[in-house]
Amino acid sequence: MRRIPSYMMPHRITLEQRTGDSSLGPVYTKKEFVPAVVQIKQVIQQGANGPVVVRDGTVLVHPNIALTNEARVTFRGVTYKVVGVQPEEDGFGHIVFYRGSLLK
Repeated sequence: MRRIPSYMMPHRITLEQRTGDSSLGPVYTKKEFVPAVVQIKQVIQQGANGPVVVRDGTVLVHPNIALTNEARVTFRGVTYKVVGVQPEEDGFGHIVFYRGSLLK
């Protein structure tokens, strides 16, 4: 098994890699539209001032897509921060996809 075929990645995300900081804040690359699989979970937690909606999720992208920590992913109009990236391999040591953890 090499990689997930594009037809099995039904979502389109906007990906912006963080390249550094400036005096105005974080600097990102130009927006890139890539195929992906996205799973978003929304949980209501009790905060100090009442209920708080927490959104997090997972994104899967092809191994040829550079997915790094602190990148921005926009899916269905909501922008998330990538807080962790893990390569997923087949049984032969080939990277099949990257799994990114998302946080709103």
